[in-house]
Amino acid sequence: MSGFNDELCKRIRRVLDYDELTGVFKWKLKISKKIIVGDLAGKPTLDGYVKIRVDKVLYQAHRLAWLYHYGVFPENGIDHINRSKSDNRIINLRDISSSENSHNRDIPSSNVSGYKGISPTGKNRSKWRAYITVEMKREYFGTHDTLEEAIEARKDAEVLCGYDGVYNEWF
Repeated sequence: MSGFNDELCKRIRRVLDYDELTGVFKWKLKISKKIIVGDLAGKPTLDGYVKIRVDKVLYQAHRLAWLYHYGVFPENGIDHINRSKSDNRIINLRDISSSENSHNRDIPSSNVSGYKGISPTGKNRSKWRAYITVEMKREYFGTHDTLEEAIEARKDAEVLCGYDGVYNEWF
């Protein structure tokens, strides 16, 4: 453990309690006038994450959860597996690259097929194209006559490209 991580981890564990089953932080010590011991620590932000201020530094609660549990900050970024940005249970967090994290995004509102990686194409948009993005590069897996065929091609592409089951939330 690096010196910085070690000292910060000790400080966080000294002032906060973290419940790994609920993902909730509570104050153990009164470190400012506004803090009441036993109260929930942190506040949700406009983007849906929870942030906690400790010693005048604002931290994302999911990163503190990782530090609290493992003793170090994550090497990459933290993904909320269930896509709920405020769910900081340790079982819901994983340390993955931003490229991997992008696989766990919601279907964009502009998507007309209702499925990730499937878009209409061809004359009169009557065919369906399957694709997947790997390391910031879009790979295509054919143009298909039916949506069902394109879905199967996309599923095959996920297996080929190593997407795990967590990313396959289709519906």
